[in-house]
Amino acid sequence: MPDDTVLCGRPGSADAVTVAVYRGWELEADHGWSKKPDFIGRRLFERYIEPVRALDLHPDTKEKKNGFYIMAVSCLLIETLESFWEGWETTEPHRDNRGNRVPGRSRDAFDRFFRRQARFGVFDGSDFYKRVRCGILHQGETTSGWKILRSGPLFDGNKTVNAVRFHNQLRSAIGDYVRELQTSAPGSQVRINFDQKMSAVIRNCGQL
Repeated sequence: MPDDTVLCGRPGSADAVTVAVYRGWELEADHGWSKKPDFIGRRLFERYIEPVRALDLHPDTKEKKNGFYIMAVSCLLIETLESFWEGWETTEPHRDNRGNRVPGRSRDAFDRFFRRQARFGVFDGSDFYKRVRCGILHQGETTSGWKILRSGPLFDGNKTVNAVRFHNQLRSAIGDYVRELQTSAPGSQVRINFDQKMSAVIRNCGQL
């Protein structure tokens, strides 16, 4: 893919961030850290938050809003967000540079996220990963009696999740991450992890 691959923003818009633009930031005195936190916030909102929010903007789409769709998007966001926090290039099983097998980290991503984010602490130790995340993404349904609603508490402590509340809380989790990047010192682990993950993102665009 060419350097004009868009990482954030609408193609051709003045505020679009392309691979070339992002690489230019890396050459700046602060290696782009005056821009990177805002960039990742925009990228995550564009991909995971705004499409769900847009469903409420028209009566036809608002009536068709679906909790399973919202939860599927939310699960993708959790895995993505935790990968940035941890600096993981992928959560899939793979081999490292030495040829050693690295096991998959999807379950670990959810376990760490629920421990990291106090607002999601009610899910820590639950079967959410297996029954909701894996159920929806692999089978198109939850399993073992878990239910997805669009009303009620975030989690009833048993097997019922409010997808709307869940997704809204993820908006706050993105804000937490952006603020952490903004306030962390140069060379901090959270910034190192971000750069490591973004390097993988750019490689996945077909860039060396």
